[in-house]
Amino acid sequence: MYAYTATEHFQQVYAQHKPTVYHFLHRLTRNHHEASDLVQDTFLRYYQSGRNVKESSVRAWLFQTSYRVFVDHYRKKTTRAWLPFESVSEPESPEHHYPETTYLFNEWETELCKHMDRLKPKEQQILTLLAWEGLSYREIAERMDCTESTVKTSIHRARNKMRHYCGHLAASI
Repeated sequence: MYAYTATEHFQQVYAQHKPTVYHFLHRLTRNHHEASDLVQDTFLRYYQSGRNVKESSVRAWLFQTSYRVFVDHYRKKTTRAWLPFESVSEPESPEHHYPETTYLFNEWETELCKHMDRLKPKEQQILTLLAWEGLSYREIAERMDCTESTVKTSIHRARNKMRHYCGHLAASI
């Protein structure tokens, strides 16, 4: 049986998980270059860990670490504009092709993003994982390295804040 060298193992993990880690960090940063840098930092930490991560928990470890890398980066950059709804897909309905509808949709998205900025980073991330990644409470808890009740509480608080900040827009969250 062939045993992987550390480099081969790292290359395999990198190839398998880089796209999802990048997508996750890109949603958090809304910036291709920052997301790419943070992906490199995340995988550098993985490489430096020296295969001390269980094979079954590599994905969870990568997401926990990428979030910590993001938070470190966020703390260093005090003027950060964190907008997680960069790639909100536009409705497929025919009326969306009218300029008025496009304008109203863009206004809605801008207002929603402005109010998301007012949430704590952890609340922003949890709402992003729930709304855009479609993860369950359990999966969010694993990625965030916390309990399901913490996730539920954070979602409840974040939704209440969003209802307060933007009223009718929060109904879709």
